[in-house]
Amino acid sequence: MTPERKVLVGDTVIGLSPVVVAGLSFDGAVGWLDVLLALVSGLVVALLLYLSERDAFAGVASEPVIIALLVAVPFTLVFVLVLADPGTVPWVLAVFVGAGLGLLGYRFVYGILRPIPEKRLRQARERVV
Repeated sequence: MTPERKVLVGDTVIGLSPVVVAGLSFDGAVGWLDVLLALVSGLVVALLLYLSERDAFAGVASEPVIIALLVAVPFTLVFVLVLADPGTVPWVLAVFVGAGLGLLGYRFVYGILRPIPEKRLRQARERVV
């Protein structure tokens, strides 16, 4: 499999996962706050991907630290929000949908419309899967 295909397939699966899970949990009521949260989280994810693939974090921290923070912080916030008030579950789903759509949108622009950044292709070449 070519590095380009690895990136496109892998990011598509990762981006669709939260959208599908949230879609299965959808109860039909979407408020303005849900849309706003999805929009903001999608833009944040796209911005972080853009910066990450252009070595913007090179002098700040190592990549494993950044990845750990990108995983640990949101899951910790979700855990605290849901424990504090189960009524926040729709907001959490909106954030996950936004994050998934942000990844899909970013990869559409930098994968279909424009070339995938060389750093991301290099990472794909180094990985087996």
